[in-house]
Amino acid sequence: MVGVPLGLLIGLLPGTFQWLILRRQVAGAGWWPLVNLGGLLVGFAGGFAVVRWGMVNAAHWLRPEDFPSAKALVLVGAVSGPLYAVVTWPPLARMLRRAGESSPTGRWGR
Repeated sequence: MVGVPLGLLIGLLPGTFQWLILRRQVAGAGWWPLVNLGGLLVGFAGGFAVVRWGMVNAAHWLRPEDFPSAKALVLVGAVSGPLYAVVTWPPLARMLRRAGESSPTGRWGR
């Protein structure tokens, strides 16, 4: 039962620190910690799924005994990064686009 609160804390902490910077620049940045958490969840869940089932069952690059190993975790990270980007890029681009449209002095309001 400790895993869920700990996972939420670990997932929300980076997004909260990023929000501290984003809130000065863009409106609607309050959603960023949740967007970041969603990106991390999709990224890591998808990464583990692709590596576990794709690399073990389909491609036969890894054995079931390779979990956890550095080899498996490197592959999880390589899959997780692009999935995280697919989830977080559109909301961030939307926030930045709105900030650029509403600022008379340019994108960053300077």
